[in-house]
Amino acid sequence: MQVGLSGAGCSGQGHNRGWGETREPRPAPDWEVPRTRSRLRTCFSYGGVQGCALLLAVATLAHAGCTGSEPAAPCEPGDLSCEESTAEETETTSGEKATCGPCANPNRPFCEAESGACVACLSHLDCQRAERAKCNPDTFTCNGCTSNSHCENIAGKPVCDLSDGVCVACTATQQESCGSRICDPNTRACGELRRGSVRACEPCVASAQCQEGQSCVTMQWNPQGAPGDDGDILGTFCLWNVSATRTEERPLGDCRLKAPYIFQRSRNLANYFNSTDVFTVEGTTVSVCAPDYRTTCEALVGPQRFDDCAPTGTPDHTLCGVDGVLDAYCTPYTQGSFACTTPCNGDAATCLGRAACREQVITLPDAATSSLIPVCDF
Repeated sequence: MQVGLSGAGCSGQGHNRGWGETREPRPAPDWEVPRTRSRLRTCFSYGGVQGCALLLAVATLAHAGCTGSEPAAPCEPGDLSCEESTAEETETTSGEKATCGPCANPNRPFCEAESGACVACLSHLDCQRAERAKCNPDTFTCNGCTSNSHCENIAGKPVCDLSDGVCVACTATQQESCGSRICDPNTRACGELRRGSVRACEPCVASAQCQEGQSCVTMQWNPQGAPGDDGDILGTFCLWNVSATRTEERPLGDCRLKAPYIFQRSRNLANYFNSTDVFTVEGTTVSVCAPDYRTTCEALVGPQRFDDCAPTGTPDHTLCGVDGVLDAYCTPYTQGSFACTTPCNGDAATCLGRAACREQVITLPDAATSSLIPVCDF
């Protein structure tokens, strides 16, 4: 009787012939001979020829899954040594299997499964540097940020500055992280200065530092008031927005309501303080109420320095206002004393506190004779 199940599921020499083929007899291994004789005696005793055929079929199936040039020992229950591995691997472009292996390079510590390559990042959370906080999904490299979401993993720097793709603490237009403090646009960090703590014509670094209804703008010195002549930059100061209308103390659309800041300075308006464009430090265009172009904020709201401007008894205009700029004059205050005051245009509204604008005899630097110059009275 020929049993058709012989050799099923196994590979190796002498185990892959088809049905009906004859095969050369081969001696059984030493460990198999006594076991086989015992099984044959049992099958002939209880089942005759048919029982022996069944026994041989079961013995043959016990070898299924085993490989080798010689028959292997039967797979015992619970023995995984002859089971085929099911670990998944990644195919390369050539069709072969690839794997990252250990990613030991600290610059490429992550394994990208699709390509089987070690990469710098798999998500934004893997990028730890403020200047390279975004993980490029195409190249798996860390690049500059393009939104605040890329900076969520950068401690203390939740804001993306789109100007250079760096995560920072704050920007001039994104100051929420600073709370009641303001963002210094130069350092892009929250400073000690407080919101709304600066009055009109006082120095500032951001519009948030000014009072509500004011903007922080750049001022330049241009005594002729000629549009297009930028002159010397004096700094950034808080000035009233022409549109500020919340209370009657605001310009309400008319700068003459805000003495001494009665001159409207805005884009495309001539004869305003020192530039054809007025921009806030944040880069937006704004119309503001500014002092007369003959003077400066520092001279207007600075200390009057009584007696200090004539330490030798002779008025010294250089001791008033901005150094190197004739934006204020040292004039007699009382008999034998002097004080700094600002020039005006004959209108009391150009003087702080609407003081009277009167002509006084003043000797200008390097002038041979004195002149009548309108200045604000004390």
